Amino acid sequence: MFSTNRSLKGGFACCLFLVYMITIYYEFLSLSTFSSIPMSMSSPSSCEEKVQQYHHTKSYESFLEDVQESLQTAKSDTDAHESLPIYIIGFSTGHAGSTTVHYHLKEYCNQNDDNYFNFELKFGKKIDEPYDPQDPCAFTRDVLIPFLDKKRGSKRKFFDLGHFYNDPSYLECLAAFLGPKIGFVRIRRNRHDIAHSFMHTNINYPFLTTCNRKQALEKEAIKNRLRAPSCSYCPFERQSFPPVALDVPNWSWRLLDPFQRFLWMIDDIEMRWYFMKKTFVESNFYEITWSQTKELEDGLRAVDKAFGCNTTWEEAKNKKQHTQHMEGDLRDCTNELVLDIDYRNLVGYSPDVQKILYEDFKQNVGGDKCQESREQLKDVLDEEKSSLSHWNLITKSINE
Repeated sequence: MFSTNRSLKGGFACCLFLVYMITIYYEFLSLSTFSSIPMSMSSPSSCEEKVQQYHHTKSYESFLEDVQESLQTAKSDTDAHESLPIYIIGFSTGHAGSTTVHYHLKEYCNQNDDNYFNFELKFGKKIDEPYDPQDPCAFTRDVLIPFLDKKRGSKRKFFDLGHFYNDPSYLECLAAFLGPKIGFVRIRRNRHDIAHSFMHTNINYPFLTTCNRKQALEKEAIKNRLRAPSCSYCPFERQSFPPVALDVPNWSWRLLDPFQRFLWMIDDIEMRWYFMKKTFVESNFYEITWSQTKELEDGLRAVDKAFGCNTTWEEAKNKKQHTQHMEGDLRDCTNELVLDIDYRNLVGYSPDVQKILYEDFKQNVGGDKCQESREQLKDVLDEEKSSLSHWNLITKSINE
């Protein structure tokens, strides 16, 4: 009797193992199809065409086409005689310096109190509100733009450099409907710094995912300590959700750790920026790319000049510090570097996508915030056989 029960248990375990292996096999097939897309198609004539073929970005392109088609239904009735742009909106992941940029512009672009400033304005969309792929801009057209018009009132311009507009569709639909009346300020910070900041905002209760759960799942998410930033998103959030620019297979997403998932969201925001500049050519696009304070200040001066603001200030004022630092705390940059390399290998972006994400804006590695020297981090890159064209190694300014 004992041996019979053991045989039954063994058979049951074998069945479970067989089901598991079949699941892995089909996911492997989907990966093979997914990763073979760039290789199996004929060679496109331009970088843009290659990008459209990769990682289901055609679905994101189709979404952009739907957004443009929805223009037939409405337009903003903002003042035609006002200097453009009228609406200045932030374009960032968060934890990138958006608070500093917003309040800098409020101080130096509003001397006559004739502009409207509101940081991270809440405009009423619920986290689980259904998305209609047949009318992708319904909320933006019917609710968001009238709300922004009302808030602006008689003021000349509207400024919000926050990131409450990050949900896929808002930024794209605003560009489609407002055209030259809207300007987007891309606040681009070093990727590792953003991911590190998200994960160290609250040491006792850190952000561990970018998936912003439905309200029905929030209690379970909290129970499992899967805290997500309020303006983040992920590829598998909701079935009725606009397509992301960088799709990834379900199985590979499950293998990403929290740091890598934040890297994915940062990269997806970057690809959305790339596509939006190519698609909505009437809108205005400004960029602040920084890792060190001097770079942030240079970017602020360029934006000040573009908006006709006061440029006589001497130094930027840091308005927010997300990360909880311990005295003498230095980061394990080797670990962050290896996690990034593993993430890139796992998702397998094409060379054209990698150029946009990693060569046009190299990842800075090293410097005073790291435990390791520049030479030690270079040894890691050599050991991992990672292309040096994707990285910018920083030398410490202090004695090592």
